[in-house]
Amino acid sequence: MKDDKKFKELLHDICERFSKNPSETMVKRIWEILLPYTDKEGEKALNHVFENCRYYKDLIPDLVEAITPKKAPDWW
Repeated sequence: MKDDKKFKELLHDICERFSKNPSETMVKRIWEILLPYTDKEGEKALNHVFENCRYYKDLIPDLVEAITPKKAPDWW
């Protein structure tokens, strides 16, 4: 993700939903997670977190889950 304006806007929406102010470290970590992805993929992942994350403490794990491709179990 390269569009830092859109990133900040979406992260602000997520944090506002939980009535939280993200720490500088958290913002940096989330940005680093999204850097290898396109703006569209990053936006999709952040929107997924906004819609589905139940607890603020799960924000990063839910983001990683949303952006990581799903694999079929090995036993298939």
